[in-house]
Amino acid sequence: LSWEFAYQSRFVVPDAIVCTFAALTLWLALSYVRNPNRPSFLRAAAICAAITFSTKVTCVFIILPVLVAACVHREPGTPFPRRAVWRLLGLFMASYLVLNPGIILQFPWFAQDAMDCFCTYSVWGLEGNTVNRGLDALGRIMVYLGGALFSPYVPIALALFALAIVGAWAMLRESRSTAFVLLVFPVAHVAFFAIQTAIIVRNLLVVIPFLAILAARGAMSLRPLIGRFAHGLLVTGLLACMALNASWLVSCALSIARYSPEHTVQQALHYIAGHPGSQYFVSEEVRKTFANQSNPMPANITSAPEKADYVVFFKWEKFDLWTPALGPLLNVRWFGSGEVNLCYYPGWIEGHNILIMGSSQ
Repeated sequence: LSWEFAYQSRFVVPDAIVCTFAALTLWLALSYVRNPNRPSFLRAAAICAAITFSTKVTCVFIILPVLVAACVHREPGTPFPRRAVWRLLGLFMASYLVLNPGIILQFPWFAQDAMDCFCTYSVWGLEGNTVNRGLDALGRIMVYLGGALFSPYVPIALALFALAIVGAWAMLRESRSTAFVLLVFPVAHVAFFAIQTAIIVRNLLVVIPFLAILAARGAMSLRPLIGRFAHGLLVTGLLACMALNASWLVSCALSIARYSPEHTVQQALHYIAGHPGSQYFVSEEVRKTFANQSNPMPANITSAPEKADYVVFFKWEKFDLWTPALGPLLNVRWFGSGEVNLCYYPGWIEGHNILIMGSSQ
């Protein structure tokens, strides 16, 4: 029920498929932790990790849960399972090469593509997705994971992310081996992108299965700490959050199917008229469009930009590929089709949405 996952799954990029293979890899690795006498789980996990890596090359660290699972279950005093680790790495790389024979058969093309990808993320940056590596990049990643990934409603997203943090703490107390298997990939993946100069948020979707499990574990860990009545409220609250997310997904789907320029204009006019305490400055193009459908226009539309609290414009007038993708910090409300989160994809090719931004921005 994540809007981020839902609209990304319609793109031509493979991130939704990556999530599926990553979840399967995690399940196989955890199955070995619970059944250490079944090494076939580890071999299957290594192959599945190779499929995940083949689907998207930025997921190279997906092999880490498999290696950690091989290391955490050994008898006290026994040596580090070096041979087992090397065998799993060999199986991982062999499976990757079988799935991607072009690496060998067309190595110059592969090397050129790999270099272009490396330079885009680590050297050049990518238009409005360019960031400063380090704390700036890490901060933007955490804002996305905490404020947008689970829900388009920031309070719900924050609450579910907080449950994931509680779940991580609970798992570390309960079983460090299980916790390490579950946490090693999302931590490594986030750290990897924190040292890049470009962040496209769809690259972070692969951590959804891990965070979802942690959030569920966090909700379960609260059960013994609260009374029966409070537990009922918690369950009711979680169901309400899922219902709100589902309602948002349905409304976004309908906004695409029922899109029309006239309806978009009426939505914006209704919103402005419903907030008489704020002043809105509209662009010349928006003013012409409003004038064709509303006479008179709402009284709180001003022609003096210095007196306006908000600015109203068509997306194509101000947003392009170089507009910074600031996420919730962008503080944008838009009307029209809801196929993507424009706060993270301001350069989206469709430009007929009407946007409202704070005048200070």
